[in-house]
Amino acid sequence: MGQLEGVASTGKKIRYVVLSIGGNDLNLSDVIKFCVAEYWLIHVGECEKRASDSVKQENLNALKSNLKSLLRKIDADLKFYELTPGFAKFIIQGYPRPFVTTALLGRADGRVQRIHKQGCPFTDLNFSELDALNLRINESLEGWTKESDFWPAGRKGIFMNLRFAFDSHEVCNKHTVISKGTATYDGVTTGEPNSFAKAQSRYEWVRYINHANATSEEGNSLMQESAHPNYEGQLVLQKCLKNVIGKFELSDAYKVYTCHHGDIT
Repeated sequence: MGQLEGVASTGKKIRYVVLSIGGNDLNLSDVIKFCVAEYWLIHVGECEKRASDSVKQENLNALKSNLKSLLRKIDADLKFYELTPGFAKFIIQGYPRPFVTTALLGRADGRVQRIHKQGCPFTDLNFSELDALNLRINESLEGWTKESDFWPAGRKGIFMNLRFAFDSHEVCNKHTVISKGTATYDGVTTGEPNSFAKAQSRYEWVRYINHANATSEEGNSLMQESAHPNYEGQLVLQKCLKNVIGKFELSDAYKVYTCHHGDIT
């Protein structure tokens, strides 16, 4: 909480605290690795097992307990440093769905093309398993935030459902193409501030599964970034949060806000 001490020294106050879970909280990177291995007929059946194990009730209970403890730690530090005008509001972010559903899966010519051309080395069954995993995570997060004792005493909190934030722009969606940093497609260069409007209709908003040699420093770094929001995806998440805060300003009541392409319902 050293950062809070720094904020306190500026005299500014904190009105919103936003928390999200990462893939490491449920060992999701391990799930992805085994799904990729299964695509190459290695460790067959491990993708489903790892996906199921990651959201076993004991793991979800541990994540819930950690989140509750973190909320109370933040609450105590906010009060200690007198950083809130009254009571700051908490926002728990859901987990965006990075991979397309089988119904919208783009079809490649052969097994090799699915990884080299599309960047999604999963079987059709794996896509369904990963979607079910994402659904379980978001349903759990939403359910916890509805419990009155989840939040610190006196705090107001809401759930921002990001499951559908990247709909039609997931990895391997048949309607989109891979966005590769400064690569140019049809005259549109990604990675530039003015590219977002054009990118909305064409590019994936999630980094594809990079198949570079993971034994190299560069390859390992690229693998770590796989399945995370890319530049366009980050802009969408920013828009989601901005719109949720705008809604939350008008009402203190608990509510689930669902984000779709940055718009809130």
